[in-house]
Amino acid sequence: MQNTNNIVPQGQQQVAQTNAATNNAIVAAEVAKVQAMCVMAYQNPRNMLNVENKINAMCESVYLAQLAEYEYSRGGTKITGPTVKLVSAICQAYGNITSGWQEVSRGKDKSKVIAWAWDIENNFKYDLEFEVPLYRETKNGRTLLTSDRDIYEHIANFAARRRRACMEQVIPRYLVDMAVEKCHETLKTKVDVKTEIKKCVNYLKSYHDVDLEVIEEKLGMKYDAFGGVQYTTIRKWVASLKDGICKKEDIFPTRENKNKTVEEVNKQQQTEMGSIKATYQEVNQTVTPEQTNSDDEEWFK
Repeated sequence: MQNTNNIVPQGQQQVAQTNAATNNAIVAAEVAKVQAMCVMAYQNPRNMLNVENKINAMCESVYLAQLAEYEYSRGGTKITGPTVKLVSAICQAYGNITSGWQEVSRGKDKSKVIAWAWDIENNFKYDLEFEVPLYRETKNGRTLLTSDRDIYEHIANFAARRRRACMEQVIPRYLVDMAVEKCHETLKTKVDVKTEIKKCVNYLKSYHDVDLEVIEEKLGMKYDAFGGVQYTTIRKWVASLKDGICKKEDIFPTRENKNKTVEEVNKQQQTEMGSIKATYQEVNQTVTPEQTNSDDEEWFK
């Protein structure tokens, strides 16, 4: 007698076969895409002299030079480095490289994300897996994000910086240093320092409610005495805030935070970061990239 419990309806069999065929087609398409990228990279190897010339040409742009570096203080230590925009420009000149990020899983209050960068020509890939808390810190406490758009933009903001870190690991370090130096040279030769300082001060006041007196206290001198060195510092503050690398309080601590010890500040920042944990590791699985190109607000008003 035939066991009817093991009989699968014909309609379900057809659906399963269709789904399997679709999945196989998707996998085959992705494999073909990767293979095509590898072939193109091997057939068109990069010329490092051309790469350097392209980077120097890009860094002659005043706009890029103004956004080239970030700077803020954390735990009494000054932190500085190249911004997402500068590293992305270097990667464009470097060529045969791809990068991106993808949300792997999502829970009720956090999401797991992978950011990566791959030098196709040298077959060197660097991945970074991290968790993003799905809430925002406000004056009234934590606010859980529920809108799909808010969640995507929140994750993309975190992922952009992890993606930058991956790209920095893939491209040669001397190219980054060369680009930063070229940006410094551009600012010295092409920028009216007094005018740009005024724009920076207006930006900090308009977008982050930072008074001129606070800036003067931070730099230890009056506005009329600001020069090239002060402009470089203020410009890095602006770039840091625009990229979302830090909060206003990281650059201009409140009087309450000034009275705290370094250990207390570090403990508070660790608490605020919550479950944001970045773990550097190699991920041995194929990840479909999801590029993020967030809209940039106008540089100055």
